Amino acid sequence: MTFTLSERITTGTFNFPASITVPAGATSGKGYATVNLVSFPGQRLIELRHEGNVVATTLITIKQLRGTLTFDAPSILSGGSTTGYLFLGSPVREALRVLIDCNDTNVVVPREVYVMAGARIVQFPVVTSAVAADRTVSMRAFYGTNGTGEYPVIGNLRLLAVPSIKSLTLPASVYGNGKITGTVRLNTAAKAGGTIVQLSSSDPSLRVPASVTVPQGQYSATFVATASDVASAANAIVTASNPLGSTSAGVSVKPLTITSFTVSPTTATSNTTVTLFVKLASVVGVDTVVLLTSADPTIVSVPASVTIPAGSQSATVTIPLGSIAIVK
Repeated sequence: MTFTLSERITTGTFNFPASITVPAGATSGKGYATVNLVSFPGQRLIELRHEGNVVATTLITIKQLRGTLTFDAPSILSGGSTTGYLFLGSPVREALRVLIDCNDTNVVVPREVYVMAGARIVQFPVVTSAVAADRTVSMRAFYGTNGTGEYPVIGNLRLLAVPSIKSLTLPASVYGNGKITGTVRLNTAAKAGGTIVQLSSSDPSLRVPASVTVPQGQYSATFVATASDVASAANAIVTASNPLGSTSAGVSVKPLTITSFTVSPTTATSNTTVTLFVKLASVVGVDTVVLLTSADPTIVSVPASVTIPAGSQSATVTIPLGSIAIVK
């Protein structure tokens, strides 16, 4: 015997098999119906017919396919990225198109994603831009019989503000081979994990680190800038920046000069020693070599150079005097 299934009031909820056959000698047969996404959940009256006559009925309750929209964490430091997840109440029979949007231009999400057949979860990237004040943004993932959004699912994500840069301070000048300390200050305390500030210098005469991190809960951080040995004065502009803006400070890099060169004692006899004292204009940040020469090496033989260690401003060297026949 052959039977057919249908809804008493057609709603497009079901896809019924063309027929159900009860084999000879059997008392039952099976047929499988699939359920479509529908706009109106509720009860549906199903009729079983044989040769056009209704022989049985049953009520089936259709539930709405619900979902939840969540993220890796309920909040994120703006300027970073996270992952969003749509969880459906049950697996889908075939690939389901899901549209996604957000009410804030500081958040970028894909326009659409698909829940694959047999699955109930889909994930998608969430990329944010830096904001100056904390805010909550809403995202919607929606789907339906034609992908137009009969079933919107809403999720909220908290964007935490990135502290902006208040100031950058550096000494106005530095001698070549010297080091100076700069300070970056924020308008608000650094967030969890610290706030990274990018650094750059406009001139190779002054080198700065690529970045400095203001520790969590702090308002400022320091960094060291190192000057190169220059033949003539150079001007460098140091810039501190983060996604919300930047600020700059100028530094003049001066040639490193010798401010003092003395010999002690100034009068000496042969076969004794004298001490040379060299002083620079500033403390040096790196080992600095000063070249030495003697006008008469036969009387006073000096080393080719003397090194002033990093962190020092001067150096001394003791040299022996040779034997001389006459006083010079």
